[in-house]
Amino acid sequence: MTPDETTLTHTLVEHLSAMLRGRPCRVVAGPARVEIVCQPMFGVGEAAALVVITVGDDDGAPPPDQPGLRHWLIMAPEMPRVRHHHRFGTEWRQTRIDGIDGMVDIDSLDIALPLAGLYRR
Repeated sequence: MTPDETTLTHTLVEHLSAMLRGRPCRVVAGPARVEIVCQPMFGVGEAAALVVITVGDDDGAPPPDQPGLRHWLIMAPEMPRVRHHHRFGTEWRQTRIDGIDGMVDIDSLDIALPLAGLYRR
């Protein structure tokens, strides 16, 4: 991992943990990857990774085939640029967010990630 990837991964964990405090979700980090894993409503069923965030170059790969996955973000480590895949039913839609003033809306968790807070140095 590059220093920029490490910094962005740690910053994501810090921000997401604060945003999700008090909810039945946890933030799990690995090398250049962050997942938000939430317990199902009313304790029925398996926990699911609703959001997967990959820190690194955008390789154009399709979203991972993971049960329950609603959002897949690919974040450039060196500049505020995000490719956001969002599942609508069985289809994936993609948006790109560029610039320090951008905001990533993760509607299934009712949170928004401000890029200014994630890319501050």
